[in-house]
Amino acid sequence: MTLNTPPPYHIHFLGTAGSRFSVFRQLRASGGIWISLGEEHWMIDPGPGSLVQIHQRVHHAKAEDLQGVLLTHRHMDHSSDLNVLTEAITEGGRTARGDLFLPEDAVFNPEPVLFGYLRERVAQVHFWREGTSFSLGREGRIEGIRLIHHGVDCFGFRAYHPATGSWGLISDTALFPELPSFFTGCRILIINVTLQESRNYLDHLSLEEAHHIIAQARPELAFITHMGTHILEKGPSNLICEETFSSVLTVPAQDGMIVDLREQRIVQRAHF
Repeated sequence: MTLNTPPPYHIHFLGTAGSRFSVFRQLRASGGIWISLGEEHWMIDPGPGSLVQIHQRVHHAKAEDLQGVLLTHRHMDHSSDLNVLTEAITEGGRTARGDLFLPEDAVFNPEPVLFGYLRERVAQVHFWREGTSFSLGREGRIEGIRLIHHGVDCFGFRAYHPATGSWGLISDTALFPELPSFFTGCRILIINVTLQESRNYLDHLSLEEAHHIIAQARPELAFITHMGTHILEKGPSNLICEETFSSVLTVPAQDGMIVDLREQRIVQRAHF
């Protein structure tokens, strides 16, 4: 960052593929989401290729600059690069720094996704608790909501920072009645949408269910990401069309898309 350049308050989509099939085929990248809140940087769900995407796409900071990681659940397409980023945050385990926000089964499951020795190296490990608010860096706050997803502990969250107001993320989940109201008041809402059409036996949101959430929560701007194979093969812009839904502009995210959290506008469509 050059002298006199204000620090960014950005959402940076490092990968917008969702579900194991679009991920292992790499129909799109699967690196998760980088969040810059001024001089503090956070990684959400570092899936396969997250570290590579950071080096290729994030030009104002590097993996070692991360304040921490926000992990919504332990599935591979969300967590595969968790350990390498934790290594970067702690300078190879030499410095006790960084904050990890994790579901308990990411650590205490018989097959944990966070290595035991790294848990002892970070400054803080926070386990999501519904109804509990945590500090997010120096000025922010974050609160999780328990989601419904295929037998694992899974959480969405809403965050607040005085420079940006409230914004939220809904990770992989089945739809349930209380979900939209938790995100009411968020200026920007990011929703993982894997399915083109709802399937009762899959704990993933469909496009129609995402539109229902948006209509109820009424953010100022909404983004659809973590898209499954059918949506990607048919073309997200053909299915979503960036149309205004119930007075809310709903945008299909792209790999490399950058969003200004303060101004609620897209500052970069994609960078390949």
